[in-house]
Amino acid sequence: MKYQEIKDFPCNAPKGSIAVTVPDGFVKPCCAFINQDDDWKETSNLFHTNSFDDILTSHNWNNYVPGTHCVSCIHEEEHIGPHKLPVSLREHWNLEISDDANKLEYLELALDFTCNMMCRMCGPRQSSKWNASPILKDLQKFSTFDKIYYDKVQNIFIENYNSGENELYNKQTGLKEYSLKLMSNLTNTDLSNLKVVKLIGGEPLYSKKLPEFINLLKKQEHWRDIKIILISNGSIIPDEVLFKGFRDIEIQVSIDAIGDLGSTIRMKQPWDKIDNNIRTMNDLYNVTMLHATVSIMNINKMQDFLDYCHELDIEESMSMLHGPNYLRLNIIPREFRMQWLTDNDKVNTWLMIPNHKAIKDQGQLFLRSIPLLDSESEFNFRDINPEIVDIVERYVV
Repeated sequence: MKYQEIKDFPCNAPKGSIAVTVPDGFVKPCCAFINQDDDWKETSNLFHTNSFDDILTSHNWNNYVPGTHCVSCIHEEEHIGPHKLPVSLREHWNLEISDDANKLEYLELALDFTCNMMCRMCGPRQSSKWNASPILKDLQKFSTFDKIYYDKVQNIFIENYNSGENELYNKQTGLKEYSLKLMSNLTNTDLSNLKVVKLIGGEPLYSKKLPEFINLLKKQEHWRDIKIILISNGSIIPDEVLFKGFRDIEIQVSIDAIGDLGSTIRMKQPWDKIDNNIRTMNDLYNVTMLHATVSIMNINKMQDFLDYCHELDIEESMSMLHGPNYLRLNIIPREFRMQWLTDNDKVNTWLMIPNHKAIKDQGQLFLRSIPLLDSESEFNFRDINPEIVDIVERYVV
């Protein structure tokens, strides 16, 4: 597949944004940035510096040219084709950050990866529950992500659908060291131009480092004007005292589905609790967004999710799951997906994407994954969403 020229693919993320991944401490312009360069890994790491300012002024960041690091956005935009709404993070950053920012305005980070949930599409890097799971060993045998790499000779991006990486299910270590070094770097960083802080996880409201971080922000003269975005699973209500004084607190809750399907996809917390917390937080803080990761597990139930958002008068947000492969929505043949059109243009665009090129192999992996993941769940996926399992068994495998 040929892609547009890199020079015609500008992105403003490196001009004002930093995202930090756990637990390796890799610092990058945004969460979608893919490190395929040893030099980036060496110089852009919180363990190798004392301040994020040092990283922002490094040679790599000052001479950044969008390229192989950006294959996720390149692939997403080219794969979907012409569209009216932003579908990639590149398009989002070009709206949020100006061409001449050149200062830290947007910070996205996980204080740690402690979490009280174990979502089926997640893994140990984002969840301590996952990190302690006995099914990791079995899932490490699965091919998980499409490999996309740039061939400089042919000037094209190559997609290999038969070779994946199982790093998603590697057991993680070094959480304590990551948290200590992260706070040390933040303390030494100039935060005077900071406009937005996006806290991800794990579950940020579950982190023991949260009070320390919020108090660090409150040392800034303009702290009341810093926008706080909390990406939460909805299982914990934010502490009113801790967040008091910030003029703009945005809570985005990830739920994926409602009812028992919601609890089946995002395991370990009951839907009734999540639903009650969403309604309570909406009264206290005004929940600004409900987010669903669209996958094979919920693609036939997206209108139910949208109806729930409309009922609560909360904006909906969706992203398409790119991995692990066996949970991607295009394992379901397109002729079936077309029966599930919604009142949302973005979802309908995803419903129409081509079938996965390794649809049969990935369908078999999906079926194999069900009993493994069910062993950690209160519900069996087959019982909660039988339509999906039936289609894969009868028309894919």
